[in-house]
Amino acid sequence: MQNSFDPVYALTREDVIESTHYGAIVAVDSYGNTLLSHGNSQRVAFLRSSSKPFQVLPFVKADGVEIFGLTAKELALAFVPHEGSDEHVRVVRSMLVKMDVEVADLHCGIHMPGAASAYKRLIQDNALPSPNRNNCSGKHPALLAFAKMRALPLDS
Repeated sequence: MQNSFDPVYALTREDVIESTHYGAIVAVDSYGNTLLSHGNSQRVAFLRSSSKPFQVLPFVKADGVEIFGLTAKELALAFVPHEGSDEHVRVVRSMLVKMDVEVADLHCGIHMPGAASAYKRLIQDNALPSPNRNNCSGKHPALLAFAKMRALPLDS
């Protein structure tokens, strides 16, 4: 099995290649038959943040958006990673209130925000980041709310 990815895209400026992006692409039909591929279609890869829409979809299909009264911003933040900016944190806090869950319930870990202004301010204030600055903290309230809708425990 091949261990490296193949070039899938080259970013150019005029006739100079600035960067080359590597990966593998495979398209399958509903039976799992390969329709087209580029690179090693058997390569194991992790979805990471690109799986958020699939993870949040059951919450949406179960009318969670309507039940908890989510705004478009809140729903958008459930579907994508964010930078931990102050605006993102405000949206996450709003979701937590609507869903009646605590920031400690998120279980998404803690890391410094990607937003430069928030990152600098935490350093200047000698403050620690909280889970609501984690780039997954928009998804977790939706998952917790879905667990509540199904009468499941939030701690596991």
